[in-house]
Amino acid sequence: MIHIWHEDSTNSATTQFWNFLKNSNIHNILINADIRGFNSNKNLSDYISTYTFDNNDIYHVFIDKVSDNQKALKYYVDIKRNVSVYKNVIVHNLLCFEYLILRFKYFVEWTKPTKDNQLYNSCEIIRKQFIASIDNKEAWIKKNDIVDFIVRRYNIDTSKNNWQRELQFVSSENIATVLLNTMTNGGTIDFGVSKTRLGVCWQCNCCIKYNVSVIGNKKCRIYKYNKQTLDKAKNLWNNTYAKNISKYLDK
Repeated sequence: MIHIWHEDSTNSATTQFWNFLKNSNIHNILINADIRGFNSNKNLSDYISTYTFDNNDIYHVFIDKVSDNQKALKYYVDIKRNVSVYKNVIVHNLLCFEYLILRFKYFVEWTKPTKDNQLYNSCEIIRKQFIASIDNKEAWIKKNDIVDFIVRRYNIDTSKNNWQRELQFVSSENIATVLLNTMTNGGTIDFGVSKTRLGVCWQCNCCIKYNVSVIGNKKCRIYKYNKQTLDKAKNLWNNTYAKNISKYLDK
């Protein structure tokens, strides 16, 4: 049996994402998978510290690896240490779920507004720089465009002498969350992604909610490709970090 455990809530966008892939039957590794959210990194860490693992199962643990948040990083390190003796427990090296979506190969193709949008365009520049900084293990704080973005989104008063100290309270996970929320309008539209919502347009046949008379007013970009639910699931599986779990075969 395959277990996919993560630190987000049982009703989170993370849970919705994995259940969507599972229910789409895109890979036999996901059949009957145990997908479980633990509502916090502490709860996940505490549970694992006392859990008796079944040697016949494979466990995939997703806990945010936030290198610039020492409190969060501690839980990641604790879990790695607690499972180090188990070859069938994989703690994935992933910043957070929001980063997984931001790195989706077709993220822009799916989410870019049909009309030119200056905010979206500027965020796309930030997205590329942010991904590069994470992949290259560089401090995002050295990227002027990312700093400017955070200053605006967090309303940091740069006229203060110590304004840069406020940046220390913003983690890379925070940036991924705010960036994703901004580029998809969070929970306000059908393509929105937030902590608690994976918009319906990620998971349904294109335009299933719309009739012909209003199709021209649809605000998402991919409706013209008429993607079906299974197409979307395959795209998300094959072009995000999710596919990495297929490297580990169930015994």
